Amino acid sequence: LNNKTLEASTIEVYSNVGLPNRKVVNAAGMFDGCSNLPHFPKFYGSMASWKFTQAMFKNCTSVTGRWDMGGHFKPIWCQQMFMGCSSWDGSGTNVLDFSATTHENSMSLICKGVTLSEQWTEQLLASILRTTPEGAHRKNVHIGGGLVNSQCMSLVKQCQDRDIEIVYDGHAEDWDSAFEAFATDFHHESIDPSTL
Repeated sequence: LNNKTLEASTIEVYSNVGLPNRKVVNAAGMFDGCSNLPHFPKFYGSMASWKFTQAMFKNCTSVTGRWDMGGHFKPIWCQQMFMGCSSWDGSGTNVLDFSATTHENSMSLICKGVTLSEQWTEQLLASILRTTPEGAHRKNVHIGGGLVNSQCMSLVKQCQDRDIEIVYDGHAEDWDSAFEAFATDFHHESIDPSTL
């Protein structure tokens, strides 16, 4: 927590090593404020017991690479988990699992201040839709910023239809709908608009 000089290129985190009767449950704020951390740590072993990961990587402004906590990682609380990871593109968001979250604020602000790429924004939204419990209301699920495509916007709409409040600071590509309108209205004897 708040280790401004931590610059290790590799940190290995082992779950339950040497502690057969003890399990890690609370990792909240573990790397919060480690602004020089260049890569996400490598996690080994089962992370099934890790239930509280709020602000775990908050303000790790230099962190890059793929985030991966291994299998069975299903936190109950994960709000602000990646908040402020401004150098990260969101790689690894496809393995996020929100199925154990129980409170409407348990996913809030998860990626605020993160410029996720289109690919990883889409993956994060797909993970939210795939794993959030059916009928569960979720508030202020912040998915960062950057440029997104029409598929992402469709996933945002699906989330909203399921009472998952998505907050997004970026903007959608403005040419998708414009091109669709253009293609629909385009007439030329040698081109069939339906094939565009």
